[in-house]
Amino acid sequence: TIALKSDGTVVGWGNNDKGQCTIPTDLKNIKSISAGRGFTVALKNDGTVWSWGYNGFGELGNGTFGGTFNLPAQVSTLSNIISIDAGIDMFDCVLPTRVARNGTLYTWQGKVSIKRQEYKEDSGPLDAECDCYTCKNYSRAYLRHLFLSGEILGSRLNTIHNLHFYMSVMTKAREAIEQNRWSDYRDDCLTRFVRSDKQN
Repeated sequence: TIALKSDGTVVGWGNNDKGQCTIPTDLKNIKSISAGRGFTVALKNDGTVWSWGYNGFGELGNGTFGGTFNLPAQVSTLSNIISIDAGIDMFDCVLPTRVARNGTLYTWQGKVSIKRQEYKEDSGPLDAECDCYTCKNYSRAYLRHLFLSGEILGSRLNTIHNLHFYMSVMTKAREAIEQNRWSDYRDDCLTRFVRSDKQN
């Protein structure tokens, strides 16, 4: 865990196997901090970006791939930066399809467990904000029926939806970045998805 204090210093605690929680005392004047899976990125008040921790896929922005860096180093290719974010690689090859086969679907209202009783007679689309083949052609009740009946069509339709949803999330993220409204998009997604997790 990484936290930014009001005086512009950073504290870290917890698992430090990649050096991501190692915080030198001279790391000061931090405006924003973000942590990913095994790495940390900090934005200083002067618009420079500093990173440290795991660099297996080039996360640290230092032009290399691999290794672990325990001390913050400036990302020399970046300056005049006003905001940073980091994340973890949950967009792997199996998550949307595996959970789809098990009846969990991602929507703009959050996760849906299609096997729940509340969808037994629900004639609405899985996600009213989605334009995928599944949402345009099938109801929640029918998807629930297919899942509970063990019909392979249910797994296929659920997978089509989840893959389309993931692609939509990334398309909208790219648009938000290009239109300089990333923070609003990120906050909207967090509000929608965190709220849904608490309800389910």
